[in-house]
Amino acid sequence: MARYEHLPIFKAALDCSVLIENQVNAFSRAHRFSIGADLRSHLQQILFCVLSAQSCDKKVPYLDKLYAA
Repeated sequence: MARYEHLPIFKAALDCSVLIENQVNAFSRAHRFSIGADLRSHLQQILFCVLSAQSCDKKVPYLDKLYAA
């Protein structure tokens, strides 16, 4: 098991990502490729920040990015 799979914040972010992905698939074609792309991008940034914060000693810069996302 990877080092981040046990983190509650990672589980919550991944669950949110799956939920949003299912909702985006129900969007109309125009919204799926505009709004859906933005939602996916933000969720990917959130997951990346969580993974980056877990793998380094100085977590504050990455966690600050979470608030900005």
